[in-house]
Amino acid sequence: YRGYQILATFRPDVKISISHDKDVENAKNVPKGMKLTPMFLIIKIKKREEIKERIDEGVDFLESIPTQ
Repeated sequence: YRGYQILATFRPDVKISISHDKDVENAKNVPKGMKLTPMFLIIKIKKREEIKERIDEGVDFLESIPTQ
């Protein structure tokens, strides 16, 4: 999706993991409900209707971080 690989799990909660090669040391202001790790941006989603909106928000956040 938009150049990123995405892994989704749907039980019991929806979790989206977006693979990236960004420099997590320089990342600031991670959006609420998201966790940035060296390999993935992990997004917890409460309502399935929010999936696309939250993925777009996560990808936009990753685009704002410099690549390693």
